[in-house]
Amino acid sequence: MAALEMQGPWLTDWGSAIASFAIGTLCMGLNSRIWRNDLVAMFTVASVIGFATSSFGHSFINPDNQSRWLIFWAIEICLLWLVPRILSHRLGELTQLYSRATQTWGFILMIGLLLWVTLIAVFFGSGAGFIFDLRPYLTYGFAAVLLLTVALGEALYHRPAEWRFWSMAWATELVLATGLLLRGVNIEGVAIATIALGLLTQIGADLWVLNRQNSYRPSWHGIPVAYGLLGWLLGHLEFQADTGLYTLAAAVIFIGVGRRRPSLHPFSYLGLATLSLGAYELLIYRLLQASGGQAGDGITLLAGLALGIALVERLLSPWLLRYLQIQPKGLRLVAHGHWAVGSLLALGAAVAGLSKPYGIAVWTGITVLLAGYALLSGHTRWTPQTFVLNHPIWTALGLIEALLAVAYDRFAWFPDKTGVLTWGGVIACAIGFVFYRAPWERWGWPRRPWRLMGVWLPILTLSITLAQVSTQGLLLVGAFYAWMGKHFEQIRLSYLSVLLLDWALLRYLNGQGWLTPLWCNLILGLSVLYLAEVDPYFHTASKKQQRHWLRTLASALVGLTALYQTEVSEPMLAFAGLTLLLGLAFVFAGLLLKVRAFLYVGTGTFIVQVMRVLWLFISTNSLMLWAIGIVLGLVFIWIAATFESRRSQVINLLGSWASALEAWD
Repeated sequence: MAALEMQGPWLTDWGSAIASFAIGTLCMGLNSRIWRNDLVAMFTVASVIGFATSSFGHSFINPDNQSRWLIFWAIEICLLWLVPRILSHRLGELTQLYSRATQTWGFILMIGLLLWVTLIAVFFGSGAGFIFDLRPYLTYGFAAVLLLTVALGEALYHRPAEWRFWSMAWATELVLATGLLLRGVNIEGVAIATIALGLLTQIGADLWVLNRQNSYRPSWHGIPVAYGLLGWLLGHLEFQADTGLYTLAAAVIFIGVGRRRPSLHPFSYLGLATLSLGAYELLIYRLLQASGGQAGDGITLLAGLALGIALVERLLSPWLLRYLQIQPKGLRLVAHGHWAVGSLLALGAAVAGLSKPYGIAVWTGITVLLAGYALLSGHTRWTPQTFVLNHPIWTALGLIEALLAVAYDRFAWFPDKTGVLTWGGVIACAIGFVFYRAPWERWGWPRRPWRLMGVWLPILTLSITLAQVSTQGLLLVGAFYAWMGKHFEQIRLSYLSVLLLDWALLRYLNGQGWLTPLWCNLILGLSVLYLAEVDPYFHTASKKQQRHWLRTLASALVGLTALYQTEVSEPMLAFAGLTLLLGLAFVFAGLLLKVRAFLYVGTGTFIVQVMRVLWLFISTNSLMLWAIGIVLGLVFIWIAATFESRRSQVINLLGSWASALEAWD
C-alpha cells in the first residue's frame, strides 16, 4: 500500500498508469483476502477505479476534448452502486467490506461530479464563456447528471435513503438548470423553473403522504425549502419588475411545508414574512419607476400596504388559521407586527415630507386607519384577548396616533383656519370634557386612556397652535383646568391653570412694554407659593420644614428682585417706595396668615431698602449724619432705660412672641 502511494509522481503517461494500477489491483485483491479491513477494501476499490480511469483515458479521451470525462465519471458511479446489489446474495465478511467500500466511493465520486457540474453551470450562467468555451463541458455535464439522476431514481426504488433523496434533488436541479442554459434560457428562467420544481416537490410529497397514508421523510421538508431559497436567490440577482413574484412563490412553498406539522410552524411564519416582503418588493419597484411627488408619498403607500396586510390577516384569520394550521396567537402577533411597521413608516413619511393636497390626504387616511386598528385591538369586546400589549396600552396608542395625525394636518381641512387655530384650545376643552365624562367602560374600552387624553388634549392643542392662540383662549383653557381640578378633586390639574395664567400675564405685560424682572419673578414666586400651599405632598407633618423653605425661597426671590429693580430703575425713590410697600405686604401677610417665611422676608426686604435709602440720603446730605446719630443715641438710651425699668414685662412679651412664631405654619 505504501509503495502504491509513493509511485504517484512517476505516473507520467497512460501506459505506466495502467500497468501500475493493474498490479496494484491484483496485489490489493490478494491482500484484502488476508487483511480484512475497511481501509484495505477502500484502497482496493480505489486501485480498481484508477485502473479503469487510466484505461478509459488511454483509449477514448482526446486531449482536445476533455469533457468526455464527465460521462465516464457518471458511468463509474453507476457501476460502483451496482456492485453491492450484485454481491447482496453472497454472504461473508469480505463481501460486506467490498459492498461498503464501493458504496462509499460511489458517494464520494457523486459529490465530486455534482460539485463540478454546478461550477460549470454557475460560470456558464454568469457569462464566463468569454474566457474559454464551456458549452462542451455543459453538454456532457447535462448528460452525466441525467445518467446519474436515472441511477439515483433506480436506487431509490430499491432502497430509499435520506442522502439519496437529497442527491436526487441536487441532480434534478442540475439537469433542469443545464438543460435550460443549453437552450439559451437566462438566469430568470432558471429561477422560475427552480421555484416550480420546489412547488412540485412540496405538492407531490403532500399527495404521496395523503394517498399512501405514510409519514413525511425529513428530506421531503427540506428539499422544497431548498428549491424555494435557491429560486428566490436566483431571482434576486437583479431587481426587476417581477422580482417580488419570486418572493411570493417562495413564500407559498414555505407555507406549504410549515402547515404539515406543529414542529414546522416556523416555516409558516417565514412564509408569511416572505409574502409581505414580496408585496413590498412589487410596490417598491413601481415607486422607483414613478416620477413626481415627495419621498413621503412613497413611504405612505408602503405604510398603507403594511396596514392592508395587517387588516387582511386580522379579518380573514378564521380562513387563514384553517389553512396555515398555526395558533391564533401567532397570526395575531404577525398582524400586530405589520401594524407596527405601518405606524413607523407613517411617522417616517411625515418626517420625509408629503405633497399637497393629495399626499397629505392619503397620509391622513392611512394614519387614521392605523389608529383605528389600535383602538380596535384595545376594545375589550372586539378583541377579548390581547397579546404583547394590554387593552389600555392599545387604546392609548390609538389615541396618540390619531392625535399625531390631527397635529400634523394642523386642521388643514377646516375652511376657517384662523378661527380654528386661535380657538383650538377652547374646542379641545369641550372634546376633552366629553372624553373624560363618557362611559367608555360601558362601550368596551378601558376608561383611563380616554380620561388621560381628555385631560391633556387642551394643553397639547395649545402646544401645536402656540403662535396663533389668543390670550382669551389661554384664560379659558386655564379656567377649564381649574374647574376640572375642583370638580373632580384633582388639585394638581390647577397647576396647568396657574401655568396658563402666568403665560397670559407675561404675554400681556410684554405687549404693553411693562415686562421687567420684577414682574417675571413676582409671577414665578406667587406660582411657587401656590404650589406650596395646595400640593398634598406638603400637607403632611414630616414635610412642614420643606414647605417653609420653599415659601422662603419663593418670597426671597421676589424680595431680592424688587431690591435689584430699585437699583436699575428711574426714578429710584418711586421704585424704593414700591419695594417698601411690597415688604410691608409680606409682613402683613405673614401676620395675618401666620406664616414665618413671609414675615422674615418682608421684614428683611423692608429693613434693607430703608437702610439703602438712608445711606443714599446721608451720602448726599452729610450734615444730617450728626443729627441722625444724636437722635439714634437718645433713642437707644431711652430703650435701655425702659428695658431696665420693665425687664420682666419685656421678657414675658418676647417669650410670648417666640411661642406664637413656633406655633405658626
